[in-house]
Amino acid sequence: MGFPEDMTQKMISEIPSEKAGVTNDDYYENFDSFFDLQMMGERIEHVGLPEDVAERLRSSERNDFLVLGSATVKNINEVTRIAHHIHGKKQVVNDVITIVDLNDTSIRMHKEAVEQLDRKSDWTGTTVRESSAEAFPYPRFNVERGDIRNLPYGDSTKDVVISDYTINFLDTPEDINGCFGEVARVLKEDGVLFIAFRYKKDDDAPIERASQGGVIISKMRLEDYLASATRSGLTILKKETIYTEGAAGDIMVVFGKDPDKRSRT
Repeated sequence: MGFPEDMTQKMISEIPSEKAGVTNDDYYENFDSFFDLQMMGERIEHVGLPEDVAERLRSSERNDFLVLGSATVKNINEVTRIAHHIHGKKQVVNDVITIVDLNDTSIRMHKEAVEQLDRKSDWTGTTVRESSAEAFPYPRFNVERGDIRNLPYGDSTKDVVISDYTINFLDTPEDINGCFGEVARVLKEDGVLFIAFRYKKDDDAPIERASQGGVIISKMRLEDYLASATRSGLTILKKETIYTEGAAGDIMVVFGKDPDKRSRT
């Protein structure tokens, strides 16, 4: 998960006193263990995909993945594990995983981590990518600056999009609609979106903002998130409740492109 820089600054300014001293530069180091993709990968394995979609991704020569924001460089390994599961270890070396974020700190950290994969060790004379090629092969990585409300990619160019609570850092219905619309646009005709998010259960206001884990997030009703996605040209393939208690819940949804709306996206 990663956030537009203006949103990060706003969230930092509202962090409770026990997190005082967090700055934009060290935000990602402070929260990286909380926001990695390990649990997302476990959910993807558990929920699965319709067999025809899974087979298409397994048999593809190359899959293009897009990760909407990343709060920690641990996600280099975690999203690689997701690619192993979806495409298979032997094929993943042909894949391309793009991490897109607006925050300069996140971009710098992830670019440095990707560069480490191909840097020769003074001790062994090999790179991490070379030494792990059999046990843990890596795909190719791109780390790019971009807004999830206006993605810098062409139509129908991505096989898999992953969003792990990133949408909870968009705080207007218009921004949420824009994000879903952009995902629908860049997904290939048989591509998939894996998205996890928190939602609210009451009808008091269209959007509610609250502190969670020391940061400020925004929540809409589940019905409103799903309606936004379907209006944008996405259709639900699978969904599973992660957590529900009191006034909020967490859910993971797998979306594909709606065949009746593909020509419009």
